[in-house]
Amino acid sequence: MTTSLRVAVAAFFLAAVPVHAQQAEPLKHLAPYLGDDSLVIGWIDVENADVGSFVEMLRKIGVPKAEADVHQAQLQTIKDRFLEGGVTHVYFTNVAAKPGSAAFSLFDVLMIAPATNPQTVRTVLDEDKAAQTHLAGNVVLFGSANAIGQAAKRQGKVNPIWAKALAQTSALPSHVVILPPRVLLRAFSELQPELPAELGGGPTANLIDALQWASIGADLAAKLKVEFLAQMKDEEAAKRIDSMFERYLAIQKKTREAPDVPLFAKLLEDLRPKQAGDKWRLTIDAPTFNSAVLPLATIARVQMAIAPSMKNLKQIALAMHSFHDDHKTLPAQATSSKDKKPLLSWRVQILPYINELPLYKQFHHDEPWDSTHNKTLIPKMPDMYRSPLSNFSRFEGRTTYLVPTGPKLVFDGFQKMRLRQITDGTTNTFLVLDADDSKAVIWTKPEDFPVEEKKPPAGHFRPSVNRILVALCDGDVQMLSARTSKANLWRYFCPTDGQPIALTEEK
Repeated sequence: MTTSLRVAVAAFFLAAVPVHAQQAEPLKHLAPYLGDDSLVIGWIDVENADVGSFVEMLRKIGVPKAEADVHQAQLQTIKDRFLEGGVTHVYFTNVAAKPGSAAFSLFDVLMIAPATNPQTVRTVLDEDKAAQTHLAGNVVLFGSANAIGQAAKRQGKVNPIWAKALAQTSALPSHVVILPPRVLLRAFSELQPELPAELGGGPTANLIDALQWASIGADLAAKLKVEFLAQMKDEEAAKRIDSMFERYLAIQKKTREAPDVPLFAKLLEDLRPKQAGDKWRLTIDAPTFNSAVLPLATIARVQMAIAPSMKNLKQIALAMHSFHDDHKTLPAQATSSKDKKPLLSWRVQILPYINELPLYKQFHHDEPWDSTHNKTLIPKMPDMYRSPLSNFSRFEGRTTYLVPTGPKLVFDGFQKMRLRQITDGTTNTFLVLDADDSKAVIWTKPEDFPVEEKKPPAGHFRPSVNRILVALCDGDVQMLSARTSKANLWRYFCPTDGQPIALTEEK
């Protein structure tokens, strides 16, 4: 089970539907594994988990269809195997990390699955080689080696507040209840004794003392419903936190991402918890999810994907430089046959420099990209060539990492350029772009990003990012504004025009 699949499994089981569901009994099954450091408990209705609705939600928030389809098949198999083993609910909690671990590596997740046929359940979980299973009677324990080891040492110490919190949670089929350990909160307040002035300032201890526990209940199926509940010390504390949250929203409305989404302020308000006495409550239903959660989830997904894409650009640029070290030139945009016909892309040429030598050796380098043999290698596109910002699956073999091509540019057909020929400076010249999906190409095909002199085409930036993600010829990676003038863009594209990059943008 891969890491991404493990995350999908955890999220998927929150998509349970409360149809003739058996009653969850969290403390009955979790009690032996709780202690003073227990921060989180949760439970999941396996029997009524809705695979189809969950995968549809993944698609809505931008997971590529091919990837979502793979998750759907895998998740259905896992659910079926759990049901064969007689699992109706899965419970989970945290356990402490090994002594000496970093402060924010404190928690491993331990999964507890009571089963009528535990061996069947254990078999499917054992496919995850990064984790371990352990049988305790008819219960299957699942987690890291540390989690399993810590579970055996538990004293079964149950904080009375757990029962109080559970009594106030709703009947939604899946829940996460959070009870922050006081010792951890005190340590945090010592590290950060004062709240930021933007949030109203004052001792951090005031915030820590206010929060007693929080819970999130979920039914992510067709009749979507998510409930958030936070229990405060008293009504005065709840009002104080409410004022702080209002300040936080005001800050978020001024972020640079805010203008990228229409009605950004309204979206934040729709997701604002409401104070009611000594509690905070927020309920999200299907209309709220579609109008507020999806747009904000899209922003979050894009922002999280920018850094990995820039890392890919960096690795590609380093591979180009390694190729240059060996061959004394950058790779040509395309390899050629004896009769000067294009064969394979530069992306194939640098495979040995991105740890893909075995794949490189599988190509017939004297044949074009679409020969009978070479076409079979298209689905083997390396992960590095799939932008995390792209909606294409890696298995589709389409990439948005393109080099600018054309007369006077670094890449022009079979031409091979040396870095010393870039007289405008490698720090001022584009090497590789992460272009918009509309410009995607088959990764093995010698096709890239054509540029006419002084007429940079559209599509060199992603509207969702509103930035140009680019690796420069010196190996540096940058994000340029989508409002960069055409004159400046041409200066970046052309390595030898002798024109400096304008510091003040032309209108």
